Amino acid sequence: MVLVAALAVGAGAAVPDGVAGAAGSSTDLGFGTTGRVVVPAGARAVVTDLAVQADGKVVGVGYVANGSINLAGRSLNESDGLVFRLRTDGSIDTTFGIRRLDLGGREEATAVEIQPDGRILVAGSTNSGPDADAVVWRLLWSGAPDSTFGVDGARTLDSGAAEAATDLALARDGKVVVVGGTSVDGGEMVVYRLTAHGLPDSSFNGDGAFGLGGAGNDYAFAVAVQADAKVVVTGRDADASGPSLFRLTEEGLPDPTYGIGGQASLPTSSDVVSDVVPAPRGGLYVATQVNDGSGWDAVVLRMEAGGTIDTSWGDGIRGARVAETGGDEVIRRLAVLPDGSVVGAGDTTADANGLVAQFTAQGGPDRSFSASGARTFSAGLEFIPALAVQRDGKILVGGDDGAAEFRPLVVRLRGISLPNPTCAGKHATIVGTTAADRLVGTPRADVIVTGPGNDVVRGAGGNDVVCGGAGRDLLEGQGGDDRLYGQDGADALRGGYGADLLVGGLGADSLAGGPGRDVLR
Repeated sequence: MVLVAALAVGAGAAVPDGVAGAAGSSTDLGFGTTGRVVVPAGARAVVTDLAVQADGKVVGVGYVANGSINLAGRSLNESDGLVFRLRTDGSIDTTFGIRRLDLGGREEATAVEIQPDGRILVAGSTNSGPDADAVVWRLLWSGAPDSTFGVDGARTLDSGAAEAATDLALARDGKVVVVGGTSVDGGEMVVYRLTAHGLPDSSFNGDGAFGLGGAGNDYAFAVAVQADAKVVVTGRDADASGPSLFRLTEEGLPDPTYGIGGQASLPTSSDVVSDVVPAPRGGLYVATQVNDGSGWDAVVLRMEAGGTIDTSWGDGIRGARVAETGGDEVIRRLAVLPDGSVVGAGDTTADANGLVAQFTAQGGPDRSFSASGARTFSAGLEFIPALAVQRDGKILVGGDDGAAEFRPLVVRLRGISLPNPTCAGKHATIVGTTAADRLVGTPRADVIVTGPGNDVVRGAGGNDVVCGGAGRDLLEGQGGDDRLYGQDGADALRGGYGADLLVGGLGADSLAGGPGRDVLR
């Protein structure tokens, strides 16, 4: 699961830990203890990725030690995958627990995504077989393994050598795209696509897998699935003169309309792109590095839909650079905030600090985040591989505390300030986006507010209050005494069981109460 930086020219130095006031880079004191949560994993552990559920709870993954640990390399000789869930205030969600993913070998979890129905996908690796294999787990909302996926909730992916998964993304029809590396042919990027039940998708390159790269030791670090179901993959391309983006068609073949033969090269001195996320109008944001002769700077570029650099964003072809920290900077993960600004998380060699930076929607340093658009963490968060953003604009980062205990840590920053919408006078507990959302309630009483897209909302048993937006929405209360408000657009409202209130609003609406004493207006 589950974005970027600040311009170096005239940006000044990154603000150190301890910023005050209402700056977006300040810690959110309403989360955990002074904005920080140390996850009690029971052993040394690391958080590698974060994702936010529709109800605002935070799912984190990583790995937890069974044996010795390499502090410098953040690696374990023996480990299990780690998955946990935090409530919106940062407390451990005891209905989910702190779980280990153990297939009988050394397991690591590296990426997490939340499906629209609330089920949780986790990607990583295991060496429980003759060689290391990539693996995808799927968990139910409760945290239990989903027996309808793979074998007992897990699917190993084997290309005939040693494999590992680094990232995953959701595709159409519940399909799952997974990327990583395989030792086949000296090291290749590998892309897998699975069906909704965890089987290799034969409509993707015939066998559900595609290898990328040349004769060098190549590795995929990130994947993005675009609105047209095309798959963009990036990582380390050892043979190329610079980093590249690869785009595959929905059928799993190189896209001839992208770059040259499906490959778009970037004009930077690194051979690595660490992350890629969708941008407006079919574009992409990518995180890479450039060396100006005095060290490595983290750079974010915005790419056009066809694979060229969008020179209207940031400093033209130079993109946007992280404010200088006095060391080598790297952005490991990117995300887009609800207002269109971009945030990235990583680290710097200057005093081994974690780093978070934010750009405006135009690619300039976001001065509302800090004076330079960036912040370093001088203590307690020295390595940040995990990043997620909440619907209210707050920023979550994770890693470890850098101490001898090697404890998994999640920190929440204030981010951008957005008003909490209301529905029938109640503050929303689940909020949609401007896109076409599929929102699923919890077993409790939810207040769900959609955005302007064509949304699908399904309650889940509580006495829910749901407000549709301007699109053509489908609102289903299901169980409970629900209140559904279609508002603008031609909406379909379905009450389900219970005594429901259905109010259509503007547009040609369809109202169906279902069993119970309902009121339709």
